[in-house]
Amino acid sequence: MKYLVAVLFILAVVRSFYHLPHSSFDADEEYFAKSGKSILSGNLTLIGQETGVGALYHAPLFNYLIAFFLWIFHGNPLVVKGLGAAFAAITVPAFFLIGRKLTSTTAAFFSSLLVLFSDSFLGLESFAPNITPLTLLVLFFLLAAAHNCKSKFKSMILGALVGLSAHFHIVGMMLIPSLVIINWRWLPVFLLFVSPLIFFDFRHNHLITNNALSFFANPGIGTPLIFRLNTYFLSLADHINLGVSAGIFIPVAILALIWGLFTPRITRMIKIVLLLPLFFFLLYSKHLVPYYAIVSWTPFILIFGVALEMIWEKRSIGKMVVLAYLGLFIYGNTISLFRWTAVRGINNKIAALEYIKKESGSRPIYISRTMERATNFGFDYLMDYVALVSTGNPNDPTYTLVVPADWQGIKPDKQFGDIGIVLPHEGK
Repeated sequence: MKYLVAVLFILAVVRSFYHLPHSSFDADEEYFAKSGKSILSGNLTLIGQETGVGALYHAPLFNYLIAFFLWIFHGNPLVVKGLGAAFAAITVPAFFLIGRKLTSTTAAFFSSLLVLFSDSFLGLESFAPNITPLTLLVLFFLLAAAHNCKSKFKSMILGALVGLSAHFHIVGMMLIPSLVIINWRWLPVFLLFVSPLIFFDFRHNHLITNNALSFFANPGIGTPLIFRLNTYFLSLADHINLGVSAGIFIPVAILALIWGLFTPRITRMIKIVLLLPLFFFLLYSKHLVPYYAIVSWTPFILIFGVALEMIWEKRSIGKMVVLAYLGLFIYGNTISLFRWTAVRGINNKIAALEYIKKESGSRPIYISRTMERATNFGFDYLMDYVALVSTGNPNDPTYTLVVPADWQGIKPDKQFGDIGIVLPHEGK
């Protein structure tokens, strides 16, 4: 068992960190890097990243974790995605160790293989790095809930886990209804973990509370129910990617969800946590992005692992079916994983900036940007990191960063991936 856990963890580390040197460094990554740098400069904060709905914030723990590792690694921007990769690597053996207690050893092993080899589940490029720890938190939540939840200590643990989720992404708050049906002993610990947001709210005239009330009071333009349901199941198809196309996977996911709700091998709390995001998608009529269903991913993979175990138990034919599926799944995802490239990754951004620094020498220069709006992120922090200074004076020799490299028909003088550089006229 120890060797198996060690192998799972080593493979997870390879899988999670393989693409780290050329992973993306865009809006989310730059925000966390700048926030961590600001914290290290003495500007402590009570809030984390702003949510997508505006003027509502995550709690700040992830920002402080980033600051700590930026301090250790001397501001290296790879820290941001690296922290997410570390959580992803830990999650794989956790699926096996915790899954054994929630389902069975065989089912947990199948679940951990699905998490390990899926090219999109917990992937560096799937979503912002602060979202990655939520899957691990849900695992621990299910483990704590599987025991005697009437005890005060277990209730406090559950409250702490849900409060901790607020420091990573607001969708963790979907777990609160599952606490309400247990008891209310979790509430003081939960409030302790979200206390930075509470203090911020008091200091800023209840800004978060007022914006939350305004947000929920204004229903806005609703989206059709079928669209929201499709988004929920696309979340499972796109971010879990069990080796089949979304068109095939969606009916499989529906059948697996229905089967999981009725099979006695699945605990009551796994079923509750699985359904909570689905109910939210049904009740909330505004536009929802797929990863808002992330709370469902952990119980769904546990259920899928149990399903594979039940097929495995069907004599020789069952074993052949499971082995064939896992073989194709691992092969397809591994090929996809190692073929993945990022033409605008952090390696190309740093290479472009270091080239400008070397080519310009010690003379004062001006850095201009000609970019698509969605690509103009990451360069501010990276320029500070490589010590490249722009004077801000367009009359100085001008180096133009162009992203994409052929944006608006421009032909760059130098190119790093999809990042082009137009040299000053005298340098051509």
